[in-house]
Order: sequence, then C-alpha cells, then structure tokens
Amino acid sequence: MDTFIKESTQQSERVAKAKVLITKRMDTWFMGEPLKSNGVSDAILEQCLLPRIILSKIDSEYSFALIKYIHELSCPNFRLMALYDRLFKANRLRGMLFTCTVQEGVYLGHFFHLILRELNKWHKSSADYEKEAIGKSKRSGGYLGFATAFDEEGHPTSHLDHAEFQDVLYGWHKNINLALKACLSGTEWTHIR
Repeated sequence: MDTFIKESTQQSERVAKAKVLITKRMDTWFMGEPLKSNGVSDAILEQCLLPRIILSKIDSEYSFALIKYIHELSCPNFRLMALYDRLFKANRLRGMLFTCTVQEGVYLGHFFHLILRELNKWHKSSADYEKEAIGKSKRSGGYLGFATAFDEEGHPTSHLDHAEFQDVLYGWHKNINLALKACLSGTEWTHIR
C-alpha cells in the first residue's frame, strides 16, 4: 500500500510540474490574431488530434481532455468554437469517415461522443454554458473559446449568448447529419461501413 501512495504522490508532483510548464509556454503556441483562428484550428486537427484520435479509445479520450484543458487555460489564439467549426465541416467529416478502418471509426465515434455529450450539456443549461464554455479565467473577460470580439491585447470583450450557441450547435448537428447521410446513401462499401 505504501508503494501506491508513494507512486500517487510522485505522479501528482509530475502533473503539477507539467501544468506549470504548460502555463508558462502556452503564450507561444498559437501565434496570430484571435479572430483568424482557422489556420490554428486546422493545424491542431490535422497534426495533433486526428492522427491520435484513431489510435485507441484512451487516445480519443486524451485528445478530448487536451482540447478541454487548452480551452480552460484560455490559451492565446485557441478558440474552441473555431476548432469545432473546422472539425464539423461536412466535407471533412466525410473524408474522415471514408479513410477510417472499422476500428478507427469506433475510436473516432467515441471522440465525437465525448464532444457531443459536453455540447449537449451546454445546450440544455445556460448556467453550464456560461460556466464551462464562457467561464471566467485568470485572463480578463473569460475563456476565448466562444468569444466574438476582442480588445487590443487579445482578451475577449463579448461572447456568444446561449441562444446563439444553440444555433451554432444546430449547424454542427446538421453537418454531421449531412456527412452521415452522404456516406450511407452512397454505393461505395467503404463509405457505408
């Protein structure tokens, strides 16, 4: 039992050190203007997330946790809404589904389940949306994820309200539906599987 306690303490210390290091370095990760974050989102998706999501269930969970953590840190120029806009594009979804093996599709589906579960929670409750999506952080003005305007220093000055978020979520659901419908109505077996 002492070994487990010792290992737990060591692991907690490593996590704390990693969080300090991440917080120190995050200002240099994503350069650019906050409202022009599509390039950042595409790079994160294509180079970091999509290759890892399809490796295993744990990797898909890690990728979701990473997105959530970066959002909660209010990492400069990382906007959750822009990332999800890019992820939920109908053409990108069709391409991802087409190129996955059956097992990779399971892991991709698990990743989408985690995202959609959180988005559904925000859709149902404006209090959860305001706390977790807009949030108040150490950086003034709240999280960057759903901000619609920024000051000169890159801090958010306004965010999507709950009704606007629900409209955006509807659009993402519509794109998912279009991609799935296109895959299932095709004649290619690889699209249907």
